[in-house]
Amino acid sequence: MKKILFATHSPYYIGGERSMWDVLTGIKDKYEVALLTRKGELWKMAKKQNITLFELPLPDSDIWRVKRGLFLPLFKKEIIKILKELRKIIEKYNPDLIYTHSMKMHLFFSIPFVRKNKKLVWHFRDVPEEVSKFVFRLFAIFPFMIITISERVKDFFYLGKNKIRVVYNGIRIPNGFIDNEIKKEKFTILSVGNIQHWKGQDIIIECAKKLKDFEFWIVGDAIHPGEDKFKKKLIEKVRKENIKNVRFFGKRDDVFSFYKKCDIFLHVPREREGFGRVLVEAMAFRKPIVATAVAAVPEIVGDAGLLAKKESINDICEKIIRLYKDKKLQKNLSDRGYKRYKELFTIDKMIEGVKKCLEEII
Repeated sequence: MKKILFATHSPYYIGGERSMWDVLTGIKDKYEVALLTRKGELWKMAKKQNITLFELPLPDSDIWRVKRGLFLPLFKKEIIKILKELRKIIEKYNPDLIYTHSMKMHLFFSIPFVRKNKKLVWHFRDVPEEVSKFVFRLFAIFPFMIITISERVKDFFYLGKNKIRVVYNGIRIPNGFIDNEIKKEKFTILSVGNIQHWKGQDIIIECAKKLKDFEFWIVGDAIHPGEDKFKKKLIEKVRKENIKNVRFFGKRDDVFSFYKKCDIFLHVPREREGFGRVLVEAMAFRKPIVATAVAAVPEIVGDAGLLAKKESINDICEKIIRLYKDKKLQKNLSDRGYKRYKELFTIDKMIEGVKKCLEEII
């Protein structure tokens, strides 16, 4: 049985890590798999399933907390030590393939010395920030294959298109889940996702100010470094301006209950949305969508939602009101979304796509 080492520097079970976990567990009937990560949610999940684990060298280093992709000269000595320790892990596990799932892992394992010339696959899940675009386009010469989660992410790469494969993320909705016992008081607009400036929770609050007869639920927390300040500003704004129709719920394990109860799903990123897993979750629950037409959002939403202009409070509110007033449109979008989910975004389709990619390599 061929051996694959999955690598991510993120210890969280959120967004892309959830998709990575579904791939890892979905292919372990065919391949021997191991996971390289920091201790945290993913580590505990892998341990429960007796998956071979390797801890990232220097797990408490600031290297793992700086913004995506780029490192500071301050960390020079630490980087050298990390590279040497990663090489030891490769020597010990001796995988047939290294399968990276995060920006830093893409870069570290691109260095031939580290991976001992083992074949490398990037599962590329992001549209990088401006400051790091050049780096990833340059380092894209190293992986044997790049799997992207959308055509939009594929288009980020200028060269090597012949080695890029698009495999959409897939999701699985559990057959049953515990009700969160949160009661709706009004027509409810739901937003789910990590609290980050580029994801536009401040835009949602501005919409709530204009649409006082609707209730806005924000599910998610500030996970990434530096986003705590943004979260505090949001909460302070709601308090100071006495905005009573916005509710923050933080990170929740019962998130599917929120989808089930809401009336409209709202996703208003400013930029860089490489996929938007939450959009697919909303489709799976037959919820009509209002979203901003940026990056991969139009590709994923298709005909299952109404697309608004980027950062346009008026346009977003107009789309919400239009949906609220038109029950037939709500039903049409809900049905289209569920059909789109079943056709394109199931777990089985994602795993089938990844397996086809791996068959080309090992």
